[in-house]
Amino acid sequence: MAGGEGPWIEGVRLLKPGILVAGTNPVCTDAVATALMGYDPRAPRGTAPFLRGDNGLLIAESLGLGSADLGKIEVRGAKISEAICRFG
Repeated sequence: MAGGEGPWIEGVRLLKPGILVAGTNPVCTDAVATALMGYDPRAPRGTAPFLRGDNGLLIAESLGLGSADLGKIEVRGAKISEAICRFG
């Protein structure tokens, strides 16, 4: 779903990106998934997709739980730039 929590939200679109994202570190995995959705995993509060709250990826990174920096994450398979399915 793009544009809301579910089909009950007006304007929501169903997307079928056909991508499987897996990893050994949940912060890094979520950072890659965020980028594949067309968002910056290092985006500050107030910017999509973190419009109304803090960026949990950056908080987790600050606690040493993983990285939200795509340059520090090994990605295998398709390149992020080739597999983006924009949710925004």
